[in-house]
Amino acid sequence: MDKEICKKRVLRYIREQGYTRPISLVELQNQLGENYCTLQELITDEVIMERKFDLCDSVSDTVTLYLFKTLKRKSSQDVNPRNEPKIDSQKETYTNQIQSLRDQLRLLNKEETALKNQLKENIEIHNALDEHYRRLHEYNGIKDIGQMLFGKCAEIEGTTIKGMYERFGVGLND
Repeated sequence: MDKEICKKRVLRYIREQGYTRPISLVELQNQLGENYCTLQELITDEVIMERKFDLCDSVSDTVTLYLFKTLKRKSSQDVNPRNEPKIDSQKETYTNQIQSLRDQLRLLNKEETALKNQLKENIEIHNALDEHYRRLHEYNGIKDIGQMLFGKCAEIEGTTIKGMYERFGVGLND
């Protein structure tokens, strides 16, 4: 797909959103398709802004937002004082959204830690079961050897295995 067509599609999508909220990378990628380079060109051409926010101390907990940037700079005469509260309210909204995301991340990190601990417990249980099965297999092997010995002894003495069990005081269910 032509890069200019991709740019126009992304800009149209941003305009349709009414400039009311940041656009996520996933949304932009859905609009761009496989033309990721177009995203970088839009940033380089200063059509959109890329802003990174750290949610926690970790580098992997960074959120990147893409915002539409107007190409025409407003002079001080064009600025309407009534727009200032709107900008402040948008900034407050974004700040609240970021704080909400940080809280969600903390909760998810706690849940991840709890699940990892549960997994460790499950691994310990699994290891105990493996050891139990190994010992049970060993016991069955030894029992089979005992059965063969009773059979050979019974054959040598010309009696039955049941008779050998009675002679050695072993029950049939043992």
